Parts: sequence; structure tokens; C-alpha cells
Amino acid sequence: MGLFGNPDLKPETGDAWTIGYSTAINDKTRIGISGFYSKLKDAIKWVDTTGFYHYECMNVDTEKKRGFEISVSHDLNKRLTVNASYAYVKSDIKTDGESNRDFKIAPNQYKFGISYQDDRFGAELMGRGASGQSGKEFADSKYLTMDLSLQYKIKKNWKVYANLYNLTNAAYTEYYHVTSDGRYQYPAPGRQFFIGTEYKF
Repeated sequence: MGLFGNPDLKPETGDAWTIGYSTAINDKTRIGISGFYSKLKDAIKWVDTTGFYHYECMNVDTEKKRGFEISVSHDLNKRLTVNASYAYVKSDIKTDGESNRDFKIAPNQYKFGISYQDDRFGAELMGRGASGQSGKEFADSKYLTMDLSLQYKIKKNWKVYANLYNLTNAAYTEYYHVTSDGRYQYPAPGRQFFIGTEYKF
């Protein structure tokens, strides 16, 4: 695979709009909704110009993205909170006057989690998922993974933490590229964890 520059590239230009609203239904529950729209002219993309993984930076006519996000959070008590969100994204790329849906961006994106926080200890379990990706460029059209973060405040300025990612050891891809023998070149990392300490002066 080769990546090649293009001295004739034009700069991207365009507009982006976002509108949103959030409110508290009561003392424990909050909801939010937002919508967005963007349009780029001369959008820059990596394009396989030969079919043999000869990628060049090229300008496409236009790239349109629009969608919305809905989120909700609820306090189960003073220390425990649950939250969830759903986002929908539609992306279209117009090249040489022909417009096509871009399924390289997952149209459906999900997040959900539960968190705990007291004076010293904090924990959060977060799930992330997506569906509707192209089965051609990605290992699967959907995925779901879970992350866990823990932290403990030893003193006012000193804490220790542990972060565990992809608890279920899910096999998924967020970036696409398939090699000639059908393997996916950019798989997401498997189960991993980090332990550390942080001190603020």
C-alpha cells in the first residue's frame, strides 16, 4: 500500500451548524437533544485510484453530514448516576456530479454507562457501540465494547487510578482498510489496562 500526496489539492471550505436544547425534568433527571448540519466543498479524501492500494489525497465535490443526538442522565441517589445517548449521522459524498452514501461513518452510535462518586472513590462503567457500518470496509457492521475506570483519592492532591478498556475483548474496527488477502489492517486493541498515580502541585 502506498500513500501519495497531491500538489493540486484545493483547500476545504464550508459551513457547519449546530442547534441544541437541554433541560432538567426534575432534580434527578436531565435530557438533551441537538442537531447538526455541515457541508464541505472540495472535501479532501484518501482515494484508491488504481484498485491496488495506491492511495492519493483528492478533492471530492462536496461532503454533507447531518444528524442528531439525544442524551439522558438520571441520579439514582447522591452518588450513583446512569446515562445513555444515541446519535444518528448521515454522510453523503458527491464526486463528479454523483452523490453516494458514505457508510464508512457508522450511522448509529450508542453510549450508556453508570458512575459512582463519593469523597474519595470514583468508578465508571461505560459501553460504546455502533451499527450500520459498511460490511465491505469493516470487520463487522456493528460492535459493542465496555470500558471501566476506577480512581481513589489518597490525599487532597494525590490519587491513584486504573483504566480497563474493552473488557469483553471484542474484535472490532473503527477505521477501515482491508488487505489483499482479506485481513483488516486497523483492528481496535483487545482487552488492555493501565494503572497509574497522579499528583497535583
